[in-house]
Amino acid sequence: MSKFQINDWVRSVAVGSKESFVGQITGYCEAGYIVRCAENKRWGRSEDQLELASKREAA
Repeated sequence: MSKFQINDWVRSVAVGSKESFVGQITGYCEAGYIVRCAENKRWGRSEDQLELASKREAA
């Protein structure tokens, strides 16, 4: 069973040059999850790179 569900709000750890961000899970991919950030960009993140966050943190 997946740790996160579609529409969950999560915080991503910093990966490469991209800082940590809060976004919403929009789908699944080979790498794990597709997360949409505040700039409406989509990022692939594995389960170990995410933790639950509140929608309020995204504002």
